[in-house]
Amino acid sequence: MTLKCDWFVLCQQVIWDKGTDALTLVNCLEQVTSSSFPSLHHGFAFAARFTWAGEPLKEPLDTHFKLVRWSEMDDKQTTVIELDGRLEPETTLARVFTNFSFMKLNRPERVWFGLESRVGGGRWRKGPAVSVDVKEMDKGLAVRVQRGMERLRKSMEEELATTLPPDSD
Repeated sequence: MTLKCDWFVLCQQVIWDKGTDALTLVNCLEQVTSSSFPSLHHGFAFAARFTWAGEPLKEPLDTHFKLVRWSEMDDKQTTVIELDGRLEPETTLARVFTNFSFMKLNRPERVWFGLESRVGGGRWRKGPAVSVDVKEMDKGLAVRVQRGMERLRKSMEEELATTLPPDSD
């Protein structure tokens, strides 16, 4: 009894359309940057699809998925999240995805994420792994981005001040 991973992607966000059951993967991640470390990279998600590779199911089967993380500077695997699912007899496909608020960046390095799966009470099976290169943002660029954000905030505040009606207190 096993699940075979068809694909596994790290991205900024996964959008699930409940009406069509379609997934939209926004900004697939290969590299992220930060101006300082440690820091938080906002917008982090993963999605994967598995195919049932055993005999046809006669009854529902519990499935379990575990996202693990390690890096080239720290090879100790850390569990990021565990998710449970259920594979129904009428289907052979299982998808797993989730959005996180952020990803912690400890230092410039390559960070690996692996996806493991388990069927019922069986043993965990290692699945695919993907990596993200964490790089330090050029200091000059970081300053220019910060100044641009400050100008944008000020411009928006001025626009709101001129378009909002005065308080009627």
